[in-house]
Amino acid sequence: MRKYYKYKLNINTINVVATILFVLACIPVYKKIYDYSFSSIKVVGIILITYLFWMVLHEILHGVAHLLCGSKRSDLSFGAALEKGVLFCLIRKEVSKKQILISLIFPFFFIGIVTYIVGVIINSPLLIILSIFNISGAAGDLLMFYHFIKLDKDITYIEPGDGTSFYLTTCNLKNKKMFGLDYVEEGEYKQDMFNQKTKTYDISKTSYIFFIICFILGLICIFL
Repeated sequence: MRKYYKYKLNINTINVVATILFVLACIPVYKKIYDYSFSSIKVVGIILITYLFWMVLHEILHGVAHLLCGSKRSDLSFGAALEKGVLFCLIRKEVSKKQILISLIFPFFFIGIVTYIVGVIINSPLLIILSIFNISGAAGDLLMFYHFIKLDKDITYIEPGDGTSFYLTTCNLKNKKMFGLDYVEEGEYKQDMFNQKTKTYDISKTSYIFFIICFILGLICIFL
């Protein structure tokens, strides 16, 4: 019998992993990015504003990966709930293990690893810094990728729409415990039981305020 298993991201654990990734990525280039980051107040503003766009690009790339795997634009929902510590790209339909693995790793690889290497080669501290932020911000994606890749091929992935939880469906999920992912519940799976309407864009008021404040502060730093 096929069952569903619900998990929720453990934000505290993910933040610890993100900090570790940030430190590890900084170590090889510490002197270069430190000298650049604090060279002037204008540079601080540039980093702040470009980082906001980089965060959005991360979620867009999750969506691009889903599109490349055959999903439609209408299947995607983007949003931000920074009071929960998340930005998200949700897939509104049930997808295969292969598709969710590709989507999880896509932004980490292209605007994390690749841009980090390019930044070092062309000696661009800004690109390196943005890449480090993305590597760190992909902590949750990496934990999910690590756990999912070890699961059976028959699993499917479903997102309920809150940006912090998800469902896995399979006939047998032997290991319910996953580091960084809190097990919530399980039950009998029924086709289409998770179908629901979600907004194409869902941004909380807290997130709007955060983005506006950061953007204004960035502009002030640049034009001081």
